[in-house]
Amino acid sequence: MISAWPFKPYAHYRGEVGEGALSRLFEAQIRRMRPDDKRHTFYSVGRKGAPGGLAALSRLDWDAKYLKAGAARIDWLIASGTYESQFAVKETLLKQILKACVAARVRHLSCRVASSDLSGIHVLEQNGFVMVDGILTFSLDTRGWKRPKRQGGFSVRLCRESDIKQVREIGRRSYIYDRFHSDPRIAKKAADRLHAAWVENACRGSASDAVVVAEEKGRILGFVTCKIDPYSTEHLGLKIGTIVLVATAGGGRHRGVAREMTYGAIAWFRDQGCDKVEVGTQFRNIPASRLYAACGFPLVATSLSLRRWLD
Repeated sequence: MISAWPFKPYAHYRGEVGEGALSRLFEAQIRRMRPDDKRHTFYSVGRKGAPGGLAALSRLDWDAKYLKAGAARIDWLIASGTYESQFAVKETLLKQILKACVAARVRHLSCRVASSDLSGIHVLEQNGFVMVDGILTFSLDTRGWKRPKRQGGFSVRLCRESDIKQVREIGRRSYIYDRFHSDPRIAKKAADRLHAAWVENACRGSASDAVVVAEEKGRILGFVTCKIDPYSTEHLGLKIGTIVLVATAGGGRHRGVAREMTYGAIAWFRDQGCDKVEVGTQFRNIPASRLYAACGFPLVATSLSLRRWLD
């Protein structure tokens, strides 16, 4: 069932690494979510003596802190067969998950699915989930990449301890398109605080491997947070890095700051031996999509984020 699932992580590299490698990575990810870890719960549906569906639920204590409500994420809703068969199995799995979430006082439940996973999208929508975010994923191959000539009267470097206060404030002010700010049930101030804390954790190393900043005469103009997948090399033969958060302060816009920071992040990933650099942005964020296309990132995947409040 896992091998046949078409929406595996990094499925857009299928032609480069092969289906077997994708299956091994996916299976390894599932195994790392140990049943004895109380943060994760697995659900399965049997069919004629064989597994017909699998789902995983993860508690999100960090999200809960800022949302001030129990939070969890459905990591996968996997089923095989026809659309009708998949829908029926996923609905059975989802009913189990919703019942468990109510018992555990989880109020905010989210799920990200590939935009081609129609049975998954439809079963979530028919069970009270609404779309709050759509993501375009871009990927650049660093092998043979050469950094364009630097421009602008500012420097691009790694974040320092003395930068954190400014970086945090930029993070607090900058986001409008993400799934937290797009959710009418979440107050803007709460979404702002969540991003400020997220960015600070990235600067301190708990939510990223590096943070690239643009600086001009002591003023931080923007930042890019960088995370390396620690498992992709072993299973795919590709070392993959991800640009997670990007923001530019008002004084840095329309000056090429975002472009130069993106190049700085690519250069950092390349120096760490990464073969691929991925970045995602919301469907609605047209300027960001244009930026990544201009920096040489092809579009490789699309996905949707849905959520339900359990009242």
